[in-house]
Amino acid sequence: TIACACSQDYPLSQESQLTLQQLKGFGRITACPQHCYPSSLLEVQNQLVTGRTPDQLLFCDNLETACTLAEAGFAFMLVPDLPQTRLPGLRYIPLADLPPISYGVAYLAEEFTPSLRRFLSVLEEELRQEASE
Repeated sequence: TIACACSQDYPLSQESQLTLQQLKGFGRITACPQHCYPSSLLEVQNQLVTGRTPDQLLFCDNLETACTLAEAGFAFMLVPDLPQTRLPGLRYIPLADLPPISYGVAYLAEEFTPSLRRFLSVLEEELRQEASE
């Protein structure tokens, strides 16, 4: 699921779900580079970025900066909604009019170490547990 992440006191924070139309032109949005998001989320982000004035758009080099701006209540951001990765200072509101997104994990074959293997196993376990809830 794609979610709008914002601070607890952001004007959108009381909504139980949002639509893409509600977010178009609303407030400031952070925009992260391609390597931060799966392509399906980038497509949605691009729809919200298009047509915004410079004061409504905050380009960030990484997710940490975007999260800081959202936590401070300065902007909202789009994120894949994975409960295990949620930050405590943010409110996550699902975008109801969008299908779930799918993406994977990439690694170099020569870097497939026992610790990476264990990490991927734990990740798979957590995601399966979440899907069954």
